[in-house]
Amino acid sequence: MKRSYRLLLFILLIFVSLSAFAQEKKPLDHGAYDIWNKINESSISVDGEWVLWSLGPEDKDGALKIKSVTGDTSYVFPRGASAKFDYDSGFAAFLIQAPKDSVKKAKRDKKKKEEMPKDSLGIVNLSTGEISKIARVKSFKTAKKSGGWLAYHLEKSDVKDTTKTKEEKTESKKEKKDNKKKKVEGTNLILRNLATASDSTYSDVTDYQFSENGKWLVYTASSKDSAADGIYAVEVESGEITIVLSGPGNYKQIAIDEAGSQVAFISNRDSIEAKQPTYKLYHWRIGSKAAKMVAAEKTAGIPGGWWVSEHGKVSFSKNGKRLLFGTAPRPAPEPDEEEPDDEKVKVDIWHWKDPYLQPMQLKEAEKERKRSYLAVVHLDKKRVVQLANEKIPEVEIGSEGN
Repeated sequence: MKRSYRLLLFILLIFVSLSAFAQEKKPLDHGAYDIWNKINESSISVDGEWVLWSLGPEDKDGALKIKSVTGDTSYVFPRGASAKFDYDSGFAAFLIQAPKDSVKKAKRDKKKKEEMPKDSLGIVNLSTGEISKIARVKSFKTAKKSGGWLAYHLEKSDVKDTTKTKEEKTESKKEKKDNKKKKVEGTNLILRNLATASDSTYSDVTDYQFSENGKWLVYTASSKDSAADGIYAVEVESGEITIVLSGPGNYKQIAIDEAGSQVAFISNRDSIEAKQPTYKLYHWRIGSKAAKMVAAEKTAGIPGGWWVSEHGKVSFSKNGKRLLFGTAPRPAPEPDEEEPDDEKVKVDIWHWKDPYLQPMQLKEAEKERKRSYLAVVHLDKKRVVQLANEKIPEVEIGSEGN
């Protein structure tokens, strides 16, 4: 009898405990998302002495954390993201993202792209904790296998020109509209010596790339008056600038081989004023006088009616003997725009038997418009071979392109 009584009491206590525990548990609802943190990125310094990671909820501002592996030193930077250690492991650089609430508000207010909140750049000295902050930075890069230098690309200045007359502003808008499909104006690129914090500035830059060994910084430039248009190579230590190729036009798809001795890119400088500007592929051996054209629309090996695609990635094989690029069928030229914008009618038609919904069709149409097909230049033989085509659109390259 006593045993039954004790067993009943034991079961009763368990039931009461479970009931109390159940009452303490909070229901899982959408509000829980705000407290769930996830690691978005992580990295280890080359010397293995430091680790970094960014942590934060989905819709709230997170933080970047950097910690010493062997000591107690650690740093926390609110809204830090896209962080990288310098190859020498003495510095770390990262973007300080604009507050998410500010970005959301700007979107709700339908702000223009140039009016949206911008990111900043943070550079921290890991031994001292000293941090430098630079406002309005769109990107930054370091060399893959060399340290001591960092390049960062600034957003367009937010200072408005108040000296222009009404007529000049009207003319400027007309000029901008006429050239919107032809040119993109560049902004300042800054090359910083991390040890001395000294900077060198390059104007009108649209894209840039370090060689893996850190000896060269190659950048493309585009200015409003086309005077600075071209591609340039900076010898990092000396600061000496070499003009690789220049002249009015667009310069894109910078590629540098692993040894840091060759540069490739595409440009439409020979036909920038044409209704349908044509891109050509160029190759430059560092130290030579000027870049040479190695592939164009009617080059042997490129199919008839095809041209060099501005959307195809340019890259070298690991041994530097082959140059990969993209081609595509040349589209029909766009008709002349005779009607004013306010009289144009744009209609998207969808049929219920279509395999995709209209938004997906529009997305796929844009993807197809930019599709390119892989081709290769054998640099030693000066021979172009088309690898992919419309029947076999995807090609995988083995042995790192060798």
